[in-house]
Amino acid sequence: MSNKASQFLEGQKIQLAGHPPNSPDLAPSDFYLFLSVKNILRSQRFSSREVAVDVFKMHVLEILQIEWKKFYENLFQRYKSALIIMANILKSNKTTLNDRCLFVFDIPDI
Repeated sequence: MSNKASQFLEGQKIQLAGHPPNSPDLAPSDFYLFLSVKNILRSQRFSSREVAVDVFKMHVLEILQIEWKKFYENLFQRYKSALIIMANILKSNKTTLNDRCLFVFDIPDI
């Protein structure tokens, strides 16, 4: 973030969140959780941060156990698929381009 933007935010007493929106650093469960609760809270306004946090917690606690189970089953399946794809890339000695780096894999057969 630029120095000018930082100064503006400080002047407005705006606190930055720990993670930017849609950050790849967020746990996948955060995406499910935030999307689920965001849809419920979308049009609501709160009198304070504390009230907003309390309402958020209430909605999280109302998520049914079966919904959490479905989410994690889906998550594990996606991880499994991603691992299979990565293993195939590594085995075929392919080059893949990341948003920042170029990787060349030369993995011997085991």
